[in-house]
Amino acid sequence: MLNVFLAPTGLYSRAMLRVASALAQHAPSSVRIVEHRGYADLVVSHVIAPEDVPSEPEVVIQYCLRTTGRDYDWWLRRWQSTRMVWSYFDLLAELGELPGVNFYHAPLGVDAAFTQKYSEDEGPRDIPVMTSGYVSHPAGEAIEEMALAAAAVGLRVLHLGPPVVEGMPATPPGWSSVSGISDCDLAALYRQCEWVSGLRHAEGFELPVIEGLCCGARPIVFDRPDMTQWYEGHAAFVPECSGEELVDVLIEVLSHVPVPVSESERIEVARKFDWGVIARGFWERLGV
Repeated sequence: MLNVFLAPTGLYSRAMLRVASALAQHAPSSVRIVEHRGYADLVVSHVIAPEDVPSEPEVVIQYCLRTTGRDYDWWLRRWQSTRMVWSYFDLLAELGELPGVNFYHAPLGVDAAFTQKYSEDEGPRDIPVMTSGYVSHPAGEAIEEMALAAAAVGLRVLHLGPPVVEGMPATPPGWSSVSGISDCDLAALYRQCEWVSGLRHAEGFELPVIEGLCCGARPIVFDRPDMTQWYEGHAAFVPECSGEELVDVLIEVLSHVPVPVSESERIEVARKFDWGVIARGFWERLGV
């Protein structure tokens, strides 16, 4: 029996909790998930910044890469001391080769609450735009730019997060927020949305993109490799910019009705981001 510690520590995100939960749910019978690092034979480290890598890492889940302040050679040396590295970044494409690294390339997944079939009987999509996050800044989410663009074209915004967002001097007209709700309630809100924003300057997989998409909301994301690889054909892509330039771009996007998410597209996305497949692939790649 292999004792594995999965829990994120320190400054963790909702995405990390989703990952740990999925890995625990789909762990093979040869694995026991333990609650304390000291009881573990194997530790899984959730890595955003260089300081998140322990002195003797065993399995690394790499959530950020370009925005970490370290070059690829620095990361490669750390990865070579691990038992496995999982990332949604295509590290082979980035580096050309990964000598001495057991690399698992896969996206994050979508939880079952967000994959239920949508029925038009549920009523109109009366939430034009949903945003999410805690910090509006060129190094964080593009929350303020989206809110300003929506206000400019007369659309209201529902924000998944705190009512006061760090970096936003004021909330524009049509702004409201919600937080601390269940997955079922969140899915119900996504199913009322036309657009869902996944605009994040700092790297991140942006779970609201796939959660909203599976509920019929069309995502808006930046046009960069870590986004296009997974969301090509499913999202509205905009240039990675900020401030007034981004507001102008978003005004143009929001001036049009999004292309509806078809039932076949919803099924395709739910299969592509199936936690069962992704998590089982993790354990298989690890060889347990």
